[in-house]
Amino acid sequence: MPVLFFAFFVITSNAIYALSDASMLRNPTMVETEAFIKKYLSETNVSTICVVAADNVREAAEQSGLKCGKICVRFRHNGFLSQNSYGGGNHAFNFFDTSDCGIVWFDSQKNLCLPSRCVSLETFLQIEYGDITLLGFYISSN
Repeated sequence: MPVLFFAFFVITSNAIYALSDASMLRNPTMVETEAFIKKYLSETNVSTICVVAADNVREAAEQSGLKCGKICVRFRHNGFLSQNSYGGGNHAFNFFDTSDCGIVWFDSQKNLCLPSRCVSLETFLQIEYGDITLLGFYISSN
């Protein structure tokens, strides 16, 4: 019986690469996640636009064969809903579902990485932004 292989070509501003089907990707261990993050941050200029930064991390993880998700959140900062990234309101970052330690939140813009067993999603955002109330979120994973 022949084996079928599906590939999707993704065009970014400076590269074209093939993404294999999601079954070819695997959940990393915590050690692998930390090694990926350290290498990524040392080799990459992180975008100042959070959704671009999160997409770039996810693409790099997939190129390394690792599953990585993106979270887009909407929150109230200091009681006010802001439309820009400087006052809060919207943000995007990544997560890895590690095989040995569970979910790990990672924000490449803030160079912040914390396991979910230590902090909830809302607490992770509070660490980054101070007084926030989580209004909703969207998870995109492979």
